[in-house]
Amino acid sequence: MMPARLHLVSGFLGSGKSTLIRAAAQLLQLRDMRVAVITNDQGEDQVDTAWMEAGGIPARQVANGCFCCRLQDLVDQLDELAALNPEVIFAESVGSCTDVVATVVRPLQRRMPDLQCTVTTLTDACLLQSVISGTSAFVNDDVRYIFHQQLQEASVILLNKLDLLSRSDIAPLVDALQLKYPMAKVGSGSALHESLCLQWLEILDDSRQNSVLQEIDYERYAAGEAALAWFDAQLTLTGAGAGAAIATLAQRMIQSIRSKGWPVGHLKLLATGASGTVKVSMTSTQHDEVGHFTRLTDHALTLTINARVMCLPEELRTLLMHTIGQLPVAATVVRSRAFAPGYPIPAERITE
Repeated sequence: MMPARLHLVSGFLGSGKSTLIRAAAQLLQLRDMRVAVITNDQGEDQVDTAWMEAGGIPARQVANGCFCCRLQDLVDQLDELAALNPEVIFAESVGSCTDVVATVVRPLQRRMPDLQCTVTTLTDACLLQSVISGTSAFVNDDVRYIFHQQLQEASVILLNKLDLLSRSDIAPLVDALQLKYPMAKVGSGSALHESLCLQWLEILDDSRQNSVLQEIDYERYAAGEAALAWFDAQLTLTGAGAGAAIATLAQRMIQSIRSKGWPVGHLKLLATGASGTVKVSMTSTQHDEVGHFTRLTDHALTLTINARVMCLPEELRTLLMHTIGQLPVAATVVRSRAFAPGYPIPAERITE
């Protein structure tokens, strides 16, 4: 049996999608609803999949490409989750992905006519403000194109991280969104607070499918993705103070990237040991407290790293591997990969 509702969640790198989805899924579980999550990334070792599972949420992933390019993988994961009979599935798309209405929603609805879909785009309020003012260091013209296309096709837009702005800055941003994207329902708040989750779930309960089927320039889309470097790694760390060493590593990584002047989409680290799981996320506008890693008292930890930065992939690999090499505990790199996303080639695209 397929889920009654499929909520696709898009939004640029670092917008807070996984934080919001995890919180919303746990709220629904408290209401005794059956919920699942499908994560998505261009890489294979995904921090967010493990983080969802650590929060008690059934999770699957589509790896090595966007939902649009790996549509059959998405269908396979939906089929696999059907055994759990979920009432709601949240599907989090890659942060550099767009055109999901034509390449994901419409093809899924053709295959599964009873499937109800919504498209929510989450946007970082500080990044949006800088884009509007022309002061953002993160987005070049092609990346900015992806950013706006994600907003253009949404049935719901959530303005996130309002806690980082002054009260006087918030109303103009909300007004700008409602004016530029009149087809979307707009919510606002912080994914770190329950109020935004409650607001979003209320909108989803009442929403109709108003997602905008749009034209898209795939040359600009591809150029925007190619401007971003992906670095994924999985490590094992052994030795006394491994948790503290990861905290130091996280701080040094973000400092090293910023010292190069490379705009950060996100840097996520997830450490797992017998004493628990800790995730830390750092973006262009916000970062979690790296000291959380010191709560892990194990002498053996597994560490997954996902970095999304505007630079050349080999530059990012060299910098981060050098930083890893300075760890004060024994570290073994199980696998690592640095790359830029390839040209997006959707498996299907339905525009009628």
